[in-house]
Amino acid sequence: MFSRPVGYKRDTLDRDLTFRRPSCDCLACYDSGVVTNGDGLVNGLLPDYDRNRDGRPLAGQDLPLICHCPAAYRPSGHGFRGADGPVPQRLTAELSPEQVAQIHSRRLLSWQETERLMRDARMARAAGDPDAMPWFIAEVRHAVARQMARHGPILAELDPSPGAASQDPRRLQPQGGVLASTLASADPGQPGPFSRLPQPHGAAQMTPEPALPAAA
Repeated sequence: MFSRPVGYKRDTLDRDLTFRRPSCDCLACYDSGVVTNGDGLVNGLLPDYDRNRDGRPLAGQDLPLICHCPAAYRPSGHGFRGADGPVPQRLTAELSPEQVAQIHSRRLLSWQETERLMRDARMARAAGDPDAMPWFIAEVRHAVARQMARHGPILAELDPSPGAASQDPRRLQPQGGVLASTLASADPGQPGPFSRLPQPHGAAQMTPEPALPAAA
């Protein structure tokens, strides 16, 4: 028998209304020891980092950038950095400590704004507005709806399921409810989650990079 831990349950109100950023000391590397670039902030310092010659993003294209925070050092950290710099050398690269600090600071501000927007939306929902949501979640919702509206009929025609029911092209199409209303209200003119978003908003730096075009 094992003892049951105490203090692990969150208060209902706190669980429903509170949104918190990732719990880590360094937002440049998220305590991994390697600077991350999922939001494209590194490209503000190195425009061609992890990009092909034609400019398309490709994660892992270039050498990993070793952070300067304690998580990068050995033996207490991940062992990416020694007293003389990143190890193994020639297989890694690095930004300056000031550049890493700049990335951390910008992400911290971005996450703080995201926390505020998420909290406000959850409080609005709790107050009776079922449609309240941050602008960045609304954009993802519109983008998904546009994709489903565009490809739904094609998927229905390609349905490989056996049986007579699979021959009905209406089988995979939404018939009503929330999904149908979402598709009907989607505005193709609105920007999607992969658009370049305004920097003052918190989640703008948290959106994915543009999707790669399909191979010819």
